[in-house]
Amino acid sequence: MTGRARISQPAVSKHLRILKDAGLVQARKSGRETHYRARATALGPLDAWVREMTDFWHARFDNLDDLLKRMDQ
Repeated sequence: MTGRARISQPAVSKHLRILKDAGLVQARKSGRETHYRARATALGPLDAWVREMTDFWHARFDNLDDLLKRMDQ
């Protein structure tokens, strides 16, 4: 297992390879080790999508809260 994440090293490597192939992280070899770094600019679209979905769900829950309050009256 790899640290507190309780995930095997091969599983971590697989996920990092997927992130690298997607252009979300960059890798740097150092001997037998590979160091990964997030590509902040590549994460911009993901950040924008998460913000949009957060706003969407907050509005939906606010609407649901309003509906439930009206039903209680």
